[in-house]
Amino acid sequence: MRSAYLPVVAELPALAREVASLLPVTTASRGPGGEVAAPPPSLPVPLPATAEAMAVPTGPSAVLAGYRNGDTTVLIAPGTGRPAPARHPFTAFSPGGRWAAGVSPDYIKGRDYAYVLDRTTGKVGKLPGFEHPRWLGDPVWSPGGDLLLTVWERADEDGDGDGDDKVSVGFVVHSPRAGATGFVRVGDPRAGGSRYQWNRDGTGVATELAIDFAGDGAYGADGEADLRTVGRFDLRGRPVEGPAAPGRMSGLDDWYSPSRNRYAVVCPGQTTDVCVHDAGSGALIAQVDQAVGHLVSWYDDDAFVFRRRTGASLSVTVVDLLRGPVADIARSSDGRDGDLRLFLARRPGGSAPA
Repeated sequence: MRSAYLPVVAELPALAREVASLLPVTTASRGPGGEVAAPPPSLPVPLPATAEAMAVPTGPSAVLAGYRNGDTTVLIAPGTGRPAPARHPFTAFSPGGRWAAGVSPDYIKGRDYAYVLDRTTGKVGKLPGFEHPRWLGDPVWSPGGDLLLTVWERADEDGDGDGDDKVSVGFVVHSPRAGATGFVRVGDPRAGGSRYQWNRDGTGVATELAIDFAGDGAYGADGEADLRTVGRFDLRGRPVEGPAAPGRMSGLDDWYSPSRNRYAVVCPGQTTDVCVHDAGSGALIAQVDQAVGHLVSWYDDDAFVFRRRTGASLSVTVVDLLRGPVADIARSSDGRDGDLRLFLARRPGGSAPA
């Protein structure tokens, strides 16, 4: 058989190798011989201790570190991916996934505790909290993954008298490596209505502050100021000067994006919409509506993890800043999985939510 194209066909493998060598790939994506290695596909797998939930264990920006369904907490082993029930309700995972933290849901002999798990050794540290009516809450890891922040709360005795309202007194910082714990009271009278989160570089904290207005027009039907701002404090509880971040703390597990170049707050004057701002200039980048679900955490700088429950069905998806669907993380059509919470760990380098 003769053809003018046969010499060209014979050169195609060499041409393909040359083109592949020009593509931007990381060293981690090459095989031992230098060839390009495709990442293994991550398909949904059934989650033990759920009715029928299926979840994707790994993604380009996040790793499933654990989940909670009802009263059962399950951890995913970092090396093997095997699920195992946990004795304590861990809900916060450090960047890279080495540390896990959680707080006791009830008082134990009159005192509450925070638990810190070193996932490389399996050792659990027990951090004593407070006696009733004060408690620890809302654990979150620092951007570097070396410090644990929790809010220090008490019952609001000045409210309606039923003791159900919570007021933050300050915050607690714990270093699992050093074994040191600091209890910090914040004396700013505008603080007290929200949890604490880390500031941009992890050297201080931030919390929601009430704005004092004259006149009843500044207050909503619930008696709380409609307009709030996010204030910053150092690790001794002293105010830090800087540009204001108008808005309220949202339900996100971290108000800063993984790169710390963006932050998200509930838009001023709104109750649900989340506004995304540039961390340097404060410029508004996007407004994300939460009318049919709620944002759980950042996925990467351009996407959020979005949780939606419709009847008996639950879906956890990745959405972009226009709330367009990007990828599925978990789904279930069984109402018994309606309270399922997934806990993701950021990959090293800060590319996904903790």
